[in-house]
Amino acid sequence: MKANIIRACDMIAVPRKMLFDPKLSLSAKGAAGALLTFNDGDYSTAELAELSGISEKKLITYLDELVARGYASHCGGVYSLLEVI
Repeated sequence: MKANIIRACDMIAVPRKMLFDPKLSLSAKGAAGALLTFNDGDYSTAELAELSGISEKKLITYLDELVARGYASHCGGVYSLLEVI
């Protein structure tokens, strides 16, 4: 099977280290992508979950996974992705 790459202007970049971390679930990687898209702090976890088509509880589970693996922080009710090099 072959994968085609479609180039578009409206994209985000997910760090390779995070994308290919075998200990990070695919769902957590998707949550990171969503968080990168809306990382301006304008969305609550409830709104981000609704936009992503999942429950808020599931989204928080994935965000907590990012925190546990060192890709994000959670302080004062705000999730933030950390710079990954």
